[in-house]
Amino acid sequence: MKRASSHQELHRLRSSHAAHVEELALLQAERDLLSRDRKAQRNHLVNFVMGLLPSVGLAYDKRRRELSAADPVPPPNKRARVTVTSSSVGPDSSASP
Repeated sequence: MKRASSHQELHRLRSSHAAHVEELALLQAERDLLSRDRKAQRNHLVNFVMGLLPSVGLAYDKRRRELSAADPVPPPNKRARVTVTSSSVGPDSSASP
């Protein structure tokens, strides 16, 4: 009896292991296909964008020049920074000794 249940358990484990190995092989194949598809899409996109760059770049430069001529004020993140000197820092900086 004990030998039969042990044999059944071994058979169950082998079947389970075989199923997992098969599932792993399918997942790896799917991953490889998705990776190849992603690389192909990326290459297509890069080629497409590279084909557009000269015309898009020229249009962008023209528009940027038009905007800078119309609005000579620098953008907010280009404002001059206020610097603090060490003589103006501290509670006793204005007091005389």
